[in-house]
Amino acid sequence: MTERMEMRAGKGIGVGEDLTPPLPPLAFSLYDSFLLSHCSACSLPLSISHFTPTPPTNLPSYPSHPALLRYCSPFCSSLDSPLHYFSSEHLLLLSQSPPSTCPPLHHGGDSSHLRLSLRLLHILFEKNQQNDAAAIAQLDRIGGLITNYGKFEDHDVLGMVREVARAMTTVLAGKLDGDGKVEEAVMCLVLSNAVEVQDKNGRNVGIAVYDWRFSWINHSCSPNACYRFTTIVTPLEVERESPRHLRIYPAATDGGGGGGACDSKRSEGYGPRIVIRSIKEIKEDEEVTIGYTDLLQPKEMRQSELFTKYQFNCCCKRCTATPATYVDRALQKISVYSLDGQNVAFEGDFYGCKATEKLMDSIDSAIDEYLTFNNPESCCEELEELLMHGHLYEQLIPKPGKSQQYVRLHEFHHLSLQAYTTLASAYRVRASDLLAHNVENHQHQVEAFCMSRISAAYSLLLAAVSHHLFLSESSIIASVANAWKNAGESLVYFSRSSIWHSFSNLEPSVLENSSILSHKCYRTVQLDGFVANSPTSSEDQYVNHGEISRQFLNCIVNLTAKIWTFLTCEGRHPQEVKDLIDFRCLLRVESSVDPETCLTCRDTGSVSRLEADEHQHTNQERMNLFQLGVHCLLYGSYLSSVCFGQHSQLTCEVVNLLRDCLRNPTTT
Repeated sequence: MTERMEMRAGKGIGVGEDLTPPLPPLAFSLYDSFLLSHCSACSLPLSISHFTPTPPTNLPSYPSHPALLRYCSPFCSSLDSPLHYFSSEHLLLLSQSPPSTCPPLHHGGDSSHLRLSLRLLHILFEKNQQNDAAAIAQLDRIGGLITNYGKFEDHDVLGMVREVARAMTTVLAGKLDGDGKVEEAVMCLVLSNAVEVQDKNGRNVGIAVYDWRFSWINHSCSPNACYRFTTIVTPLEVERESPRHLRIYPAATDGGGGGGACDSKRSEGYGPRIVIRSIKEIKEDEEVTIGYTDLLQPKEMRQSELFTKYQFNCCCKRCTATPATYVDRALQKISVYSLDGQNVAFEGDFYGCKATEKLMDSIDSAIDEYLTFNNPESCCEELEELLMHGHLYEQLIPKPGKSQQYVRLHEFHHLSLQAYTTLASAYRVRASDLLAHNVENHQHQVEAFCMSRISAAYSLLLAAVSHHLFLSESSIIASVANAWKNAGESLVYFSRSSIWHSFSNLEPSVLENSSILSHKCYRTVQLDGFVANSPTSSEDQYVNHGEISRQFLNCIVNLTAKIWTFLTCEGRHPQEVKDLIDFRCLLRVESSVDPETCLTCRDTGSVSRLEADEHQHTNQERMNLFQLGVHCLLYGSYLSSVCFGQHSQLTCEVVNLLRDCLRNPTTT
């Protein structure tokens, strides 16, 4: 039986603290689509000039071929070129150019897994100083990393593993003795341990395998840590944000220490580095965990994905909770209503389950159609119809005296969250398309104004609902930070739009003269260093985390009360939602509010009813929208700094947007 490795905290750790220095990868490979646009050593985007691999002098000459690997500097080329050639990766690219002709993997023919396996195989054998299969005696754990080799035996992926192993054997051309099992095991190691590497814009550009310091950190659906990537590490950055030494230590369930583990010391200076960071308080000797999957999925979906990808059944506290946690219940909550307006408890019988399945399939189909065929108008109509009316509860024998019933997703259902994201995007695209077609057309301006308003409403709704779930499951903080940032962008963009001038004689300086920059929330965040670029090395910088969050939420709730009716007056579904959700309850401004009540919460008067005609848009409305947007941006930036540090990409984007707001109060 393979021992279970884990990492534990060496001493008590607070919220928002780095647990490791930046760790280089054992091996890294770009996806095929980024080979010509990004550096194959550090993963940074290439400028106009670039450098190609330099063959080692002790290698035999090979026919020339177009260089499919590129580097941003001679230094990166010198770091990666030896590995590129000694691993025989160059032979793979020579024999299968373009690389997309490689055996089909997870990314539709992408060769990154195969190239990464070749690199890793060379590194592992280099460590053992041997060139035969005996160098890796135990195929279930290689270099200290689990392979899941035996567990893939009865899985569909085994055929793909064997095909890739055959390709590796062909490329290596007799460098290894044996029957190809070592190649299969290394490929299984890559599938079990590789993580997607993101660039500064959040795009997945490749995959990497890291040594035991990262790979021994186990999964939890309620983790206490997360990770970020960094490409260039200067001494100043290390001193400012990261510890010089590990603050976590390895442990094994059977008391072992995982001897024989391979480390990445040979990789110093190479590849995108990874940093582990706490998102909760961690006690001394407590296990450190991260999330391997989307934590805003319900339990069944998480379990299925984890077993398919990593060959284990999750037994974390969240998955084994009885009854299920509040968040997991909310993420799959279904409502049943009848045409006479009565809400009925969902009994989960055969017909109800079939109706729910059809409803979820219809929503998935509408989202996929938008992403595939880019028809935003059809997507908006279909999704809003499904969110509002659900699917018919088709019983063979209707109950006597009962009107026809329908199943509908609750506002917190995981597919509702996906629908809000899609609708915010689709309405934004529709607004842009209208203005691009004829910016001078007044009717187009009116319609674009309405589309932008509805898009902002959905973005704000998604942020509020996500944050409500975050209050009961703090491990989803990264998703919530992104939701608040997107809501802020949407609100600020809408408030700064020049289309406002088409409806009334608004003052151009209304946003320029905003008092938002002197607001307490802005001063607090700026002075604490979460938005400003001033460094801070204090380990207790998040000691007032709860109070700062409450301060932001109070402001957000008060501002939302002033503009929510205005935002939703044109949208079909948002109009309905405004009477179902009390934002003060949803964001639990008062700590005594029971979170369960928000599942059936109704408007209690906290949402202001604007008396002005909907077409008489005032300076005050615009000001409130702008202030709310800035608060959302700042709060998203603050939450992001907890996860990824003060200089995260999200925080940089917020800083740039706020600076642009100061320079240009109104956009075109």
